[in-house]
Amino acid sequence: MSFWIKQLPGIIAIILMVFAYHIKKKEKLLTLTFISKILWVIQYLLSGFATGAAMNLISAFRDVVYYTYAKKEIKKSIYTLILFQIIAMFSMIYTWKNIWSILPYISTMVGTWLFWQDNMRIIRKGCLLTLLLWPIYNFVSGVYVALISDFMCITSVSTAIWRYDIRKEKEQSI
Repeated sequence: MSFWIKQLPGIIAIILMVFAYHIKKKEKLLTLTFISKILWVIQYLLSGFATGAAMNLISAFRDVVYYTYAKKEIKKSIYTLILFQIIAMFSMIYTWKNIWSILPYISTMVGTWLFWQDNMRIIRKGCLLTLLLWPIYNFVSGVYVALISDFMCITSVSTAIWRYDIRKEKEQSI
């Protein structure tokens, strides 16, 4: 399969993720991240990296569940959080390729807890942490479009933190 055909899902996912973190409503953020993660699943499968695909698939379905909770205004259960954590752990063990496989797993574990929160400030700041783990995995795995996405998303989240959290605090303190 052509190099660029393998990269196409990632290119589309990049565009969606860059816009996702600038959305104020959690439901819309989860919709964009769901679509993006499904595209990353395809990208990682085409590139032969099962752990990256598995963690994105788990995150995508987690986003659907959390979206449903938010949309129906249902309080999220701690059991839902624990269930996704357990699924991620077993998926990482099953898809283990090398020591680098732990990075997307840690990111998924932290992301699962973050999106379980309702506070967008916590979500944005925590996502910055989770996004710092993926570039290492993507570089080692040779999934370079994802590596580009990582840096674009880090920039996007940083901008969103400035826009909605830091600047807003400064304006309120004046």
